[in-house]
Amino acid sequence: MIIIASPVGLPGRAINGEFFNSVVKKDKDLSNCAWKCLRSCQAEKAKYCIAIALNHARKGNLKSGFAFAGSNAHRVDKIISVKELLGFLRQEYVSAAEKITLRLKWEYEKAMDRVISLKKEYGRAVEKALVMMKAKYETVKAKGSESLAAEFKEISGRIADLKKEYLEHLDKVKTVINQLSTFGRQPAKES
Repeated sequence: MIIIASPVGLPGRAINGEFFNSVVKKDKDLSNCAWKCLRSCQAEKAKYCIAIALNHARKGNLKSGFAFAGSNAHRVDKIISVKELLGFLRQEYVSAAEKITLRLKWEYEKAMDRVISLKKEYGRAVEKALVMMKAKYETVKAKGSESLAAEFKEISGRIADLKKEYLEHLDKVKTVINQLSTFGRQPAKES
């Protein structure tokens, strides 16, 4: 593989072969541009016409053309049909979706357990706060309303904190449920 500077002014990753050897050695006059199809093409400075070279490659003539390739092209060890490739990709997708679904299920169960725990704790805190407030009210009547107001404010703050945490975890559960509904779907069957 090599990085080329194409006639249109952009770099590209291409499979190295006879075509580029000819361009470097200038064995052939490859600069004849038939179309001037792109504004950015510098046909007068180019060593070859990219449209002609790619068209030759499309026809299988790699002596007079070349093919672009991705950065992982070196990993290819065989040529397979499109049907086989799509089957392989579908299989990988299903496998990845199953893993994600299991992870999301675990996250959902964990968040749901925390929501249930917070709900119980919130309920106990409210009950305890009401009992304490009632008891405090009875004992503080004689001391005055400022002491009672401070105690009420402290307990109310704790209740508000618990409620906020409970609602945050409830939102997380809803998010996980939405993700589960998205990732749990099977891909469309091949026609």
